[in-house]
Amino acid sequence: MAKLILYSPYYKAGENNMGGYAVYLATRTNVELPKDTKLDLPATKKQKDLIEKMLKDFPQSKELLEYNDYLSKQTIGNASEYISRVLESVATEEGFGTYAKYMATRPGAEKIAEHGLFSDNGKPVVLSQVEKELNEYDGNVWTHIISLRREDAARLGFDHVKAWQDLLNASRDEIAKQMRIKPNHFKWYAAFHNEGHHPHVHMIAYSTDPNEAYLGKVGIRNIKSCLAKEIFKDDLLQIYKKQTEYRDELKAESKEIAEKIIQSLHRGTVKNETILRLLFELRDKLKTVKGKKVYGYLKPELKVLVNSIVDELEKDKRIKALYQLWYAEKDKIVSNYTNEKLKRVPLSQNKEFSSIRNRIIKEALRLDDFVMVFDEDETDEPIILSEDEAEPEPPDSITDEYFTMNSFEKYITAKRLLDKNSEDYDPETGLALLKEAAEKRNEYAQYRFGKILIQGELCEQDIRSGIYWLEKSVAQDNEWAEYYLGKQYLGSGDVERNFKRAIHLLRSASKQGNRYAQYTLACQYLFSGEYAGKESAAVRLLEHSAGQHFAPAEKMLAFILIKGELVPKDDLRASRLLEHSVQLGDDKAQYALAKLLLKSDTVPKNIPRAVSLLYAAAQKGNEWAELLLGKMLLFGKEIPKDERKGLYFLKASAEQGNIYAAAIIENKAELQKAIAVSSVIRIFAYLANLFEEKQRKDKGRNRMILERKQRRKIQDKKMAQGLRE
Repeated sequence: MAKLILYSPYYKAGENNMGGYAVYLATRTNVELPKDTKLDLPATKKQKDLIEKMLKDFPQSKELLEYNDYLSKQTIGNASEYISRVLESVATEEGFGTYAKYMATRPGAEKIAEHGLFSDNGKPVVLSQVEKELNEYDGNVWTHIISLRREDAARLGFDHVKAWQDLLNASRDEIAKQMRIKPNHFKWYAAFHNEGHHPHVHMIAYSTDPNEAYLGKVGIRNIKSCLAKEIFKDDLLQIYKKQTEYRDELKAESKEIAEKIIQSLHRGTVKNETILRLLFELRDKLKTVKGKKVYGYLKPELKVLVNSIVDELEKDKRIKALYQLWYAEKDKIVSNYTNEKLKRVPLSQNKEFSSIRNRIIKEALRLDDFVMVFDEDETDEPIILSEDEAEPEPPDSITDEYFTMNSFEKYITAKRLLDKNSEDYDPETGLALLKEAAEKRNEYAQYRFGKILIQGELCEQDIRSGIYWLEKSVAQDNEWAEYYLGKQYLGSGDVERNFKRAIHLLRSASKQGNRYAQYTLACQYLFSGEYAGKESAAVRLLEHSAGQHFAPAEKMLAFILIKGELVPKDDLRASRLLEHSVQLGDDKAQYALAKLLLKSDTVPKNIPRAVSLLYAAAQKGNEWAELLLGKMLLFGKEIPKDERKGLYFLKASAEQGNIYAAAIIENKAELQKAIAVSSVIRIFAYLANLFEEKQRKDKGRNRMILERKQRRKIQDKKMAQGLRE
C-alpha cells in the first residue's frame, strides 16, 4: 500500500543534547557506509547499539519508513539509512542555521541554484542569511521530514524538487493552521533529498513570534492528511472507483438472492403461532397505555414484549437469510479499511431496522378494528409503470424556415401511405417518401423514419440507422425524437442501454413540455435507484404531465397522494385524478378509487359505486379487488352477506397467489385468527420492503451506512495511512 510518512520532532530554544548524533552525522560516510558490495551484509554491532539508543531517545522514529525496512531486513545498508534519517531530524550543536545549511548542501540534496534550499513561492533563498537567522532564533522550531517509498515517488511524480516545491507552497497555509501559527508569521525552509529507498523532504518550520506555535498529535495527523490528499489524489480516485465497482459487483451477486427471499416473504404463509399469541398479548396491554402508543414512549416491559416479537420474526429462515446477507454486504465494504468484523446485533437491537417495532405496535392496535379487514394499503401491488402505449404524433401542419413545401408534403403523404387503416396504404412508397423528406431535414420525417427502422415492422430492422435519423431529429430539438430515443436508451428494447444519454434526452423533452417524457423521467427518478434525493423533482414532473391529462401520470400522482409519503396526503385530490384512468377502464385505478370511497375520511363515502368499481376491476382479474370484494361479501360488512360469492372471489384471488385471500379461506371459521394472520403477514411484508428499500438507497448513494463507532474506527484507520475523508 502506498504510504506517506511525516516525522515532526521539535526543539526548544537552547536545547543542546544532540552532539553525539551530530558527530556521527558529520563522520558517517567514513564510519558505517561501506561500499555497495557490502550493503546487504548483516548490520554491525555498532549500528545495532546506536539504533537501540536512538529508539529510546526518539521513540517516534519507529514511524519512519527506514525503520520498517530495517526491521524487515537488518542489513548494513538499511541500518545506515535509518540512522542517517534520525540524525537528519535533529539539530546540530551549532544551531538550526547550521542544520539548514546541512539540509541545503549535503550529498543527495537536489540543487536549485548553488544549494537546495527553497521557501515561499519560489523566493530566492540566501543560505548565509538563513543560517544567521536561525542561529539567532530563540523560539521553538519544528523539523518535519516527509518521506515516500522510491517506487511511489517515481509513480506519482514526486521524485524531483519542483513537485515538492509546488506541494509545500500549496499546503503552507494549512500547515501553518495546524501548527497554530498565523499565516503571515509562518516561516519555513525545505530541501529535497533524492537518495536511497525513500526520497524525502526536510522542512524547518517556525513562527516569527517566538511565543506562538503549537503542534500536537492531531495537528501532525492533519498535516499528513493534507499532504497525502494531494500526493495520492490520483490513487484515491482509483481506490474509490474500485470500491464503487466492488460494491456494484457485490450487489449484483446478492441482488438475485435477496429478491427471491423478499418475494417469498411477500407470497409466504405464516406458521408461527408464537407471533400470533404475542401480538394479541401486546394488543391487550396497549389498551391500558395512555398517551402516545409508539415504541419510544412505552414502558420497559412493553418494549421487551415488542422486541420479543421482532426476535420471533428473526427466527424465520427467510428473515434470517436476508439479515445475514445484509451483514455480509456491510462486512465486505468495511474490510476495505479494517480487518475487524462488524459486531452482530439481534434484529430487535439494530437501529437501522427500528421502524419495524412501531409497525408491530400499529398492527396490534388494529386487531380489534374489524374495518381493518378492508384495508390492505400496505400490501397493494406496487405501481406498475405501464404508460399509454399509443405513440405520440406530431402535428399535421407546421411552419419552419428549414422546411420546403415539397419536403413537408412528402412527409404528410408518407404518413397517409403508412397508415394501415388508409385506403391508400402503400408502405413501400410511403417509406421512400419518408426517407426523402428526412434527407431534406424534415425533423418529423427524421423522427418517424428512425422510429420505423428501430421497430422493424414495415421494413427490415436497422438499429444503427434508426438511431442516426433520430439523432438528426434531436439535433433540431424535436421533443418526440428526444422522448423516443431517450426511452430506447433506457435499455428495455433492442437499443443498447445508455442511461446517461437517456436521462439527458428525457430532460430535454420534458423541458419542452412533453408529457410522455415528463412521466418517463419521473419514473426513473422514483424507481431506478440511480437518483436518490430526486423524489421532489419526480413529483413536479408528474404534476406537469398530469396537468396535460396524461392518465398514467395522473394515476401515479394519485397513488403518491394516497400514500402521503413524498407529499402531504390528499385523498380528495387523488380521487379526482383517478377518474380519468377509471373511465379508461384501468383496473388498478378502479380498485384504488373504490377503497377511497369506502374508507377515506375526506372522500364522501359511496358504497354502491365502490362495489360497482370492485366488480369491474375483479372482472379484469385484479387480485386485490377480488380480495376486498370477497371479504365484504363473506362477512356482510356494508353490503348483504353472500358467503358463496365471497368465497368465489377470495378463491379467485388466492389462485393468483394472494396470501391474504388464502389466509382468510383457511381461517374463516376463526375471524380473530384470520385478522391476526393478516396482520402478521403485513408485518413480514413490511420487513421485506424495509430490506428492499435499504438496498435501493445503498445503490443510489453507492456506500454503506455504518454505525457511528465503526465509522470512527474506519476514519482512524484511513488517517493512519495518511488519508482523510
